[in-house]
Amino acid sequence: MATFIIALAVLALAHFIYDGILLPSLRFKTRNDLFSVRDEVRNHYIENKGKINQKAFNVVHDGITRTLNKLHLLSPSMLAAAEQEYKHNKEFRKTVDSRSEIIDSCGDELLINSKINANNLLDKAFLSNIGMWMVYLVPFVVVSMIFKGIENFIVSKIKKFANEIISSTQAGFVNLENKQMQLA
Repeated sequence: MATFIIALAVLALAHFIYDGILLPSLRFKTRNDLFSVRDEVRNHYIENKGKINQKAFNVVHDGITRTLNKLHLLSPSMLAAAEQEYKHNKEFRKTVDSRSEIIDSCGDELLINSKINANNLLDKAFLSNIGMWMVYLVPFVVVSMIFKGIENFIVSKIKKFANEIISSTQAGFVNLENKQMQLA
């Protein structure tokens, strides 16, 4: 019991250190990196005014600007809500797909790469936000993998057994029945 209480105290301390100290620093770095990407896009727009696809610029610029103060919201529940919205709301799906297509088809490598860089930074922010949850999930994943291994072992034995029964002759089946009686 004392070991359990100590383990909980260590987890609480680790959780406090990660969420209270490390995670804000990670988000701050990600936010600064997003600012850099946005500044690159702005400089590119200023240098190529008139030549740049205005719609693609607006989509990339506004998308990065919108996410700067929302990094803390990137969580599994937000991911699930976004997937559900995309799956069930045709208007939302149409908007997301059309805005993505605007960038992908603009032909401007810097805007396309900026979108990719911003997405990679958001991926890192998401993983940072769920970082401490991994400690809690590892035991469940390990147990799940063990059960899956046991299930696969049992299923393979049952399939082998069923194959032996189906493939055996009547005399072979009687022989198996006799062996079973001897083991019991």
